[in-house]
Amino acid sequence: MAEHRMSRPDRREHLLRTATEILHTNGANALTLVTLAEHAGVSRPVTYDHFGTREGLLLAMYRDYDEHLARAMREARSGAGSLGEAVTAVCAAYVDGMIAAGPDCAEVQAALSGHPETRDFRARSERFYLDELRAAVKPFASASPAVLVGLFSSLDGLASAAATGRIARTKAITAAVKILVSSLDPRADHGGSSSATTSATPSRSSGAGAPVTGSTSATTSSRPSRRES
Repeated sequence: MAEHRMSRPDRREHLLRTATEILHTNGANALTLVTLAEHAGVSRPVTYDHFGTREGLLLAMYRDYDEHLARAMREARSGAGSLGEAVTAVCAAYVDGMIAAGPDCAEVQAALSGHPETRDFRARSERFYLDELRAAVKPFASASPAVLVGLFSSLDGLASAAATGRIARTKAITAAVKILVSSLDPRADHGGSSSATTSATPSRSSGAGAPVTGSTSATTSSRPSRRES
């Protein structure tokens, strides 16, 4: 089998993108290291070298999604001049990321449900997002760890509802902003920047996409490049 020479990070990117295409087209049951090698045009040892096991591949997809979404949240809040602006930016980025992730992420979560590493990984994933939320509000307000956990749970629930079509995207973002800002600073105007609720964050392509904390959902739209884990 002829293989194009790529750097290791580029090869991993290619494999993750191909894995998401398989997942989206054929479902999680069809995704193995063998089928990944066949679809990616590489030898089987290459996929085993990168991921080790099928569970390792699924966890890598999960981590890749988390890193992409956290980066989108970070970029969205850069330059925020108030608590309302910062919260609106991260809420819009998180909701848009959940919508963009589509049902593929839920499939990966389900496939990992019996894996012993999954519980610890999901806990680390939640801490990952809590760190982003804490960094977003820190210049404007303080909150205890318990409060941040509660606020993130609210955001995650609303984002999941938007991703599954139970509520509109704009309503999910508006409700999340209201909850977060009123909890962090009851005196603040929770309007934030209205543009954040009308413009989507960069969405992921069908060539990416691992799971996410909480319930997930998604799409196969264009996604920014990922970094090597």
